[in-house]
Amino acid sequence: MTAVVALTVAGGAGRAAAHASVVTSSPAAGAHLGTAPTTVSVVFDQPVRPDGGGLVVLDSSGTKVGIGAGHPSPDTLTASLPANLPDGAYVANYTVTSADGHVVSGGVVFLVGNASPGQVGSLTRGATPGAGPAGKVGQFLLSAGVLVAIGLAFFLAFVLGRGPERERLRRLALGAAAVGAVGMVTTAAAQTALVGGTWGALPHWTVVRQAVGGKFGLQCAVQVIGLAACLWSTRRPTTTAGQFAAFYGLLVAAGAFVIFAHASVSPERWLSIPADVVHVVFAAMWLGGLTGLVVVLANRARTARQAGERGPVAVGGDGEPPAGAEISVLESTVRVVGRFSTLAMVSVSVLVVAGILLAVAEVGSFPNLVDTGYGQTLLVKVAAVGSVLFVAAYNRLLLLPVLARHGSGPAGSPGLGPVWRRLLGTVRVEAVGVVVVLAVTAVLTNGTPSNGARVPSLRPVPFAQTQPFEGGSLSLRISPNQALVNDFVVQFSGPEGAPVDAAESVSVYLTLPSENVGPIVTDMTKAGVGRFVLLDTPDPPIVGTWQITLQIQVSPFSQPDAGFVDAVR
Repeated sequence: MTAVVALTVAGGAGRAAAHASVVTSSPAAGAHLGTAPTTVSVVFDQPVRPDGGGLVVLDSSGTKVGIGAGHPSPDTLTASLPANLPDGAYVANYTVTSADGHVVSGGVVFLVGNASPGQVGSLTRGATPGAGPAGKVGQFLLSAGVLVAIGLAFFLAFVLGRGPERERLRRLALGAAAVGAVGMVTTAAAQTALVGGTWGALPHWTVVRQAVGGKFGLQCAVQVIGLAACLWSTRRPTTTAGQFAAFYGLLVAAGAFVIFAHASVSPERWLSIPADVVHVVFAAMWLGGLTGLVVVLANRARTARQAGERGPVAVGGDGEPPAGAEISVLESTVRVVGRFSTLAMVSVSVLVVAGILLAVAEVGSFPNLVDTGYGQTLLVKVAAVGSVLFVAAYNRLLLLPVLARHGSGPAGSPGLGPVWRRLLGTVRVEAVGVVVVLAVTAVLTNGTPSNGARVPSLRPVPFAQTQPFEGGSLSLRISPNQALVNDFVVQFSGPEGAPVDAAESVSVYLTLPSENVGPIVTDMTKAGVGRFVLLDTPDPPIVGTWQITLQIQVSPFSQPDAGFVDAVR
């Protein structure tokens, strides 16, 4: 059972695109410095290109304070600052293009002297409104359109043969290619908006060239060539030239996805690139085949109702003579479904193996699978893939044998109506399931997988401790207990646990001995009987193990302390 679960999880890994992530910065994010630095640096986990301004340092008024920017190494950006910067909050905004071609932006906030992060909160550069969702929609349309188009071409050339649905499927492939083109344009527009910081950057060719002139543009160019070959093949699907164009066009168009994907920058490129290409190639065969099969079954079911469930159907098409005599609708359909079922079985097997290799490279460990947003999204995809595999197994193992028995049996076999309808329905469900998998993949494509090697992902854990105090107790709670955003709550209780007014005032002293930071002193506000709060505080400003001292004013002559140790993530 463990092996089956592992295979299923890995089989759903899919194509992923890891964008550049900040490994470290100087000053660190949230650092509270006594004196101003002379330089700011940001180090990423992969080579980056400083598009859209690179690294820009702003003060609390939004004024640029950097006097120079640099790119001293492929993964590092720097900015020089003037001497003797005044006290205040500063934000180092960065916009870069990852090695995989995706645009990443963000900001590093640091404080100097007497300052708080709220002074620059509005200046931290975020994603352009709507650009993120537009990018996901574009990736979905691009993936779905291209995969369906090239998969249909393969289906026409190697599965359907001389079926009467050829012309309809050819038009469907052309429409899918158009959807893929819309996805290319939408993704390019979103990339341009991210680089330029606004949708107003779209008319500016220099920004457009920065956004799509790299790996994404190359991917689209290669895919257009592959699509052209596949679409040409749909006009002559049963000839040697048509099959050649369909097969190699599929390889080119599907393989191009790896250009704008994480595999191209993975440390294990020798493993992830071939696995990624194989994964997408067989996914295209499966998705395109399902689309074609839905059309074929719907048409054959209609024909069967009109001519009888065992009525004849001409297998010739496009003016070509039939390969043999007319055969029954059922027998013809059994042949098509059988060929597709074999293709699907091979595709699923290859997808599982390729998915295992991709999962090892992309996720790396079980904690990364359950503790990161990328891993949790991947689990959603695993559930969708598992549902699709269940339906596919049901079709192959239960419904197809029933059709095969009736197809070789005597004419007039009863009871086939429900089988026809059930097979058509389950194939539709299978196709919808694959579309859902593609939608989740579009989210993963714009996410960042973590293999835990350099940037561990840790969830904040609320801090809560209680200590004896003046015959009763006091409790301290800090939530969510992460750098820069916290609520402190102190509650005094009597011997029986009821709230009591045991203090006139409470002050919080924070020190971080490992970094020689502090003490940071803040007065709490009384908010009820024995209750003191400090809400939306930027303290502690950075991660680490902090010493927290509560200085409690009981009376003019009594001022005891209570100490705590808190690990801030």
